[in-house]
Amino acid sequence: MKEWHKKGQELLDQIENTTLSEDEMAIWYLGQCGFLAKKGNHTILVDPVLTDLLDAQGQTKRLYPAPFDPARLKVDTVLCTHEHRDHMCVETLQKLMEKNPDVSIIVPKGTAASLCAKGVPSRNVLGLNEKEIARTHGMRIQTVQTAHPVHVKNDMEQDLNLAYYVDLSGVNFLHLGDTYLTEKLLSDLKELDGVDVLMSPINGQDFYRTARGCIGNLSGLETAVLAKELQASLTIPTHYDMMRGNTCSVLEFVESMASHYSQGKLALPALGERILVKKEKVIEED
Repeated sequence: MKEWHKKGQELLDQIENTTLSEDEMAIWYLGQCGFLAKKGNHTILVDPVLTDLLDAQGQTKRLYPAPFDPARLKVDTVLCTHEHRDHMCVETLQKLMEKNPDVSIIVPKGTAASLCAKGVPSRNVLGLNEKEIARTHGMRIQTVQTAHPVHVKNDMEQDLNLAYYVDLSGVNFLHLGDTYLTEKLLSDLKELDGVDVLMSPINGQDFYRTARGCIGNLSGLETAVLAKELQASLTIPTHYDMMRGNTCSVLEFVESMASHYSQGKLALPALGERILVKKEKVIEED
């Protein structure tokens, strides 16, 4: 079982007490596709899974436990890329709202009604379609339609799967959620105004996972080449370490970065590790 670099009250205290200059952003890796970013006094979560995930037999699907009770975390905004439970975890969202009753939860527009039907108040939920922009707590959040596994909208022409490009007053990150790489996605991403931190899935796709109904993602090679196409300053792999039966090695990604984008920086943060980011500069810290 993987161990947390920091967890519990120690991790919560570090998040709360981290102070940043105007051109800095702090990022914590929370497993799977989950990240917490902080800029100034504001915090934003992406695809948080901070509660257990059980299968039909009542067995956990997690390979390691959550780091803390989400009801203890202060957060302003939550982004969920799509409706799968390892990205939009209703139990986690409900727990977060115990401490943060006014939290903004941003989701693909085609999933908003379903989320509210599961008990999340509609006043907290904002549904967006592709190429829309939301502004909150000094952050600019721009959406890009992803392909999971293809580009698709529901019958009301509402999006079901999104990536988020988040500009935190001068430093930004791009979180792809789950997606295949397509010509449309690549074209849309190239329209963005530079990428400081790219968070991209690397678990790929293969015959056996597809046969059991497990939708794939970009591979480590595709992520490295995409990072080069976007000239990302820092690339962090996601979606490779938490879900039983859907893990992969990071070696292909690391080797592909060395082969295809050696000038690009990469980070493999430990669970609960903090990374400080400035324009053109990355500092890894405990």
